[in-house]
Amino acid sequence: MIGIVSVFQVHDLFETDPKLIEKIISFWRLNMKAFGVKKLIIVNIDDLPVTCGDLEIEFEVYNTLEEVLKKYSDYTFVFLECAQQIEGIDFIPLKSFEHPADNVLYVFGSDYSVLNLSELKEKGYLEGNFVVSIETGSTIPLWAHTAMSIVLYDRKVKLSDSNE
Repeated sequence: MIGIVSVFQVHDLFETDPKLIEKIISFWRLNMKAFGVKKLIIVNIDDLPVTCGDLEIEFEVYNTLEEVLKKYSDYTFVFLECAQQIEGIDFIPLKSFEHPADNVLYVFGSDYSVLNLSELKEKGYLEGNFVVSIETGSTIPLWAHTAMSIVLYDRKVKLSDSNE
């Protein structure tokens, strides 16, 4: 099973309007479906009104990323972060990354903050998992759902090539 984990947080630029949140989730689910991914996990840090409404998507909501990491401890996690935000932790550029074939969850932080990789490392959650960055040559970070589409496309291309 391949899945996506998205961290949702309230920020100055993020509205809490349920219609807007529904639209943002639709960006995630439609891009996922384009690549055959059917599991979306939302880490709902600020208790936002999140719903999916798409019966083709297996949808789960948790309050913390740690809850997800514990529940899916038998999965491989791929933490995606902007290279400029990764300090003191080894990461793999996406162009060099070999995607796990199955039982993998790709974790994307909020659009307006970063994953706390140092804390994840301290707690041992990076061991056996991967930190990956999409190197764009710019300091401007990508929207998380845009990064997800790039990663899923990269996965499709690389795994298709390896099966030929």
